Amino acid sequence: MAKTVVQSTEVVQYVWWRAALLGVGLGVIYWALTALLNRYVVSVSVCQGLSTCSDSVAVAGDIATILVAFVGLLLTMAIHVYRPLIVVVAAAVVTWGLGGWVNGLSWYEALGWSALLYGLTYILFSWVTQYQRMITVLVWTIVVVAVARVIFALV
Repeated sequence: MAKTVVQSTEVVQYVWWRAALLGVGLGVIYWALTALLNRYVVSVSVCQGLSTCSDSVAVAGDIATILVAFVGLLLTMAIHVYRPLIVVVAAAVVTWGLGGWVNGLSWYEALGWSALLYGLTYILFSWVTQYQRMITVLVWTIVVVAVARVIFALV
């Protein structure tokens, strides 16, 4: 007996505040992971015996970016963000190096900037991925990532 497959016509509505809350939460997780990795992994293994190790926060931040991207992928799928892999990879590329950017700030400033930047990137890329055509999504994502990286390089 043949089975009939019926395609669902239910449209999932874009809810920007879910992406914003997810991004802010991931920014807080990023900050905590960066602090923990810097204190217990990077500083202990890389900076052992060195009087100054200024790059340890940046290295810990890059490791934390990868870990947060994995968690972000799972959570974006859980809250039904459209094209979650593109959102997560684009957000990781834009926020790559955030540990170096916030190095030297007080903990609450670093936490605030991390939460703000992750929140904004997740809102932006979850909005960009709402286009119907994949080529449009990819072009806009690449343009936005390139512009953001240039801006962050100049600052």
